[in-house]
Parts: sequence; structure tokens; C-alpha cells
Amino acid sequence: MITSELLEQAAVNLAKANKRRPIVYLSGPITKGNRNHHLFAAWEAHEMLMKAGFSVINPMLNMQCPFNVPGAPWAMDHQTWLENDLPQMAAAQAVFRLPGESLGAEMECMWAKQCGVPIYTDMEELIRYRDNLFTIQIIMREELQDAQSY
Repeated sequence: MITSELLEQAAVNLAKANKRRPIVYLSGPITKGNRNHHLFAAWEAHEMLMKAGFSVINPMLNMQCPFNVPGAPWAMDHQTWLENDLPQMAAAQAVFRLPGESLGAEMECMWAKQCGVPIYTDMEELIRYRDNLFTIQIIMREELQDAQSY
């Protein structure tokens, strides 16, 4: 049975997890070229990002949805996918752009710039960004504790 205490603890755990794991949006090619290659590259990047301490939004996983069969009468159009993905990307703290030509990924990166979300193509740079976020969180937490102690 779900109790209010269980929900409160879940919220606390979620807040702690969010402090430890910045959210990164994975952007890259999907439909242009070899879809299987792109999906495998996205899986590899997803795993690498998780192991590096990020929470990953990976829209390439949508390729596996049954309503994403190119040319099928029930398939969703590219614009609908972008309309779904852009709010998720705007909520991220960073974008990790995979190599490869992609109109959708370019549009995502343009949107990220407009939203002030930094874009990275190098994992080491993204990790340095993460470490800077951790430092800022620690400083803010200490300042808040100091303010509360007065």
C-alpha cells in the first residue's frame, strides 16, 4: 500500500538523485542513414553518460515505439516527434550531441541555445561541466545552511 510517508520518502530520494545526477539530453541522428547504427550509438552514449553520473533523456529510444515505423499509415510525423522532444530538452541541464548529420538534432541544438542549455560534443568537457555543477550545489547548500543557522 502506498502511504504518504512512502511518497514523501520517494520525493526526498528523487530530490537527492537530481542533485547528484544532472539531466543531459542526448541528441543525434536517427532517421538519416543507418537507423540501427544510430540506435546502437545512442545506446552506447546513454550507458556512458549514466556511468558518468548523468540522468539521460534519450529520444532515440523512441525509434522502438510501434507507432514509429517509417511509411506506415499510423506513423507519427517528424514535427510531432520534435514537439514531444523539445520540452524535454529544454528541461535538461545540458545536451550531448552525437556526431552525424541530422536536421532534427540541429533543430534541437538551436532550441537548446535559445533556452540557454549548453551543448557538448566531448564527454570530458561534459564531465567538467558536471563537476562545476556539483561544486555550485555544494556552495549553495553551505550558504543555505549558514543562512538558516542565524
